[in-house]
Order: sequence, then C-alpha cells, then structure tokens
Amino acid sequence: MRKSSKLATLFAALLGTASVQAATLIPVPSVPGSAVTAVQAINDNNVIAGYYDNGDGVPHGFYGTLDGNYTTFDFDNVNDPGTELRGINDKGVIVGIANQAAGNTFEVLEFERYADGTVKVIANAGTPVHGTVGDINAKGIFAAENFNEDLSVDGYTGKKAKVKTTVDLGFTAIRVRPRAVLQSGDVIGYTKVDNSTGYQGFILHDGTAALIDYPDPNALQTLFEGANSKGIVSGIWEDSNGDEFGFIYDSRKAAFTPFAIPGYPQSAPFGVNAAGMIAVQGYTSDFSQVASYIYCPKKPSKCPAGGFEVADAKPVAMVPGFKPRAASNPAVAMPAKMRLLRDR
Repeated sequence: MRKSSKLATLFAALLGTASVQAATLIPVPSVPGSAVTAVQAINDNNVIAGYYDNGDGVPHGFYGTLDGNYTTFDFDNVNDPGTELRGINDKGVIVGIANQAAGNTFEVLEFERYADGTVKVIANAGTPVHGTVGDINAKGIFAAENFNEDLSVDGYTGKKAKVKTTVDLGFTAIRVRPRAVLQSGDVIGYTKVDNSTGYQGFILHDGTAALIDYPDPNALQTLFEGANSKGIVSGIWEDSNGDEFGFIYDSRKAAFTPFAIPGYPQSAPFGVNAAGMIAVQGYTSDFSQVASYIYCPKKPSKCPAGGFEVADAKPVAMVPGFKPRAASNPAVAMPAKMRLLRDR
C-alpha cells in the first residue's frame, strides 16, 4: 500500500484552485419542438452540446450557444438511430455516441465530429469501439471506454478517432470508465473492481490511481463525470434505490460540495470548462420531468446572461479519519457496504 502522502502529492500537482461561492444557474433553452433537452458538455467559449428527443425516446444531438442558437445532428438516424453529443472543445471538435436504439451498450458506436462536419467512427486498429465516450480537451484528446460483450469495460484515451493509450489503474478491475483527460494527462472517471462492488470515482496521476467515494452513509456508488485543469471534478453519487445526487469535488482540498437544482430531487453534473461552469441536468425520480442548466460558480452579474442565483451549499464533512488515497489493493480503500447496483 502506498502512503497517503503520495496522494497529497497527487492532488497538489493538479493546477490551480477553485471553490464554490455564490452560484448561478442558467437555464438551457430547449431545442424547438423537443420533449426533452439534455446538456452534457460545455467548452471554454461557453458553447454547449448534448441531446434532445421528440417524445419517442430516441435521442438526437445538438450543439450551440447559451441563447439557444443550435445546430442539430444525427450520426445516422436510419441505420444507427440515437445520437448523443458528449464532449466539445474550443475548436468545435465533438465526440459522441450513436446507435442508442440498439439497447445494448456493447453495440453503441463512438464517433468524433470535426468542425468542418466530417464524422469518423472511433476505432482501435481499424475495429470500431463500443460504449460511452467522455469529454475532449483542448489538445483533441478524449476519454472513453470499450464495452465488451462479456460486460467487462476497458478504458482508453484517444485522438483523431483512434484509440491511443489504455487507461491502466495499476490493479485489476472489471470495468474502467474514463470520462475526462486533463491537459496535464491526468484522467478521471469511475471503476468497478468486481461484481461485488459498486462504482468508485478515480483520479489517475503519473500512473497512480486514487479511488474516491462520496462521504455519505447512503452513497453506494460514486461516478466522476467531468473535470477541468484546476482540479474541479463534477460527479454523481447513487443510493440503494439508484437515485442520483450531484456534487462538485475540489481535488486539491479533497472536499465535496453537494449539488442541487431547485424543484428537482435528483441532479447529474457532467462537463466542466476552465471557468468552472458545469453542464448539469435536474430531473424527477421517474424522469418524467427533465431540465438542463449551466452552473456558474459566481453571482449572476459575473455570469452569462439569463441566470438566477442559488443558495450556496456547504462542503460535506468528511467521514472521520477518511482520506482519499492511492490503492494498490482496491479492497482496502473500499467500504464494505459497496454492492452491485444498476449499471450506467
């Protein structure tokens, strides 16, 4: 077991600082005619991306500005229906998934769309990969996964629609699901060690992985969904009912701050830009009502127009004696209460 001081060095190495202050929620305009509009990514120019559906449950991609000036996009609505846009960088390069209608994650295609409209299927040595792709950074590097038919998942980073490197956490895990690559090369995401455990968030820095759990006795899974170069991580924790609750994690301070949207009992933050603005969804337990917002960590006067101020949340008190730590033996860092829940 590596000493916890190793992890302190890990967190110190993440650049910059950030903290939750007076915050603003900016409503995301719906795609005209849609039943649901769900935002999943935001770049440093405040261009957003996500998906919408028209009431039939089939998603279609969209991207554009915060005032609702959108472009809609389908990978192939005839042969591979169901498109979600998952990440966008400042050059307008988008990563996403298609063939959601297939119903099996190991049949979902991953793709990269360039600013000129060219689209390429992401492949490993010429063979398409399947699963979910995360965000894409300024260098054009994205985090993603390959979901196998035996339900195991291999994590990787890619560029220009090709798999480049395997995400190796340094220990055996049946599922490794990266969601963001910082420009430093650090990778965040979540992992399942075996079928007796739930997902745990991870930060991979210089070959050392830290497993991190949300410090709440009801938290059975912790999912890291997005991150920026200042060490601000967005994510979700789940309880035994599969209900989802958003959080912001300041990796330099090892501090969680719960995230809530007024009027919606559940929330899911995703992509984070350099200014700490986060693409977030709020929804009811049965998903009958869904709303999308951009979270801005400042007062409305210092955020893009159209937002409203929300009450600050206080950082969650860490479990006494709890410190996120690197683990060569993941079982040591894993609460006994972790168990298999529904998969994402």
